Amino acid sequence: MNFFEPMRSAVQGFHDSLLTLIHDKSNVRVVMVQMPALNTPQFRRVKSRLPRKAQPVPPIFQPEVAADAIVWAAYCGRREVNAGWPATKAIVGNNIARVTPITIWRSTAMKGK
Repeated sequence: MNFFEPMRSAVQGFHDSLLTLIHDKSNVRVVMVQMPALNTPQFRRVKSRLPRKAQPVPPIFQPEVAADAIVWAAYCGRREVNAGWPATKAIVGNNIARVTPITIWRSTAMKGK
């Protein structure tokens, strides 16, 4: 089972609930930073029985990219920041994957097939 997607959805839900609780006039700001694949020691430390070495989906960025994105997000004033094009592609792809089955179902239902 892939544990990344449920955790990402849980963090997104927590972020959204925090945004509803924080008043516009508050000095507290919450920013969600969507990260690309990062070169971390996670894949070296995890025992794997796969024939090849585990790694994140390329392109793989250095941790400094994440650090720069977090610092920029702290000052930019946005509620969500995508760190790099791969993160943006993944988010757009997930949104299309969620909407596509509904669209197909509705169009099929309208045609009566």
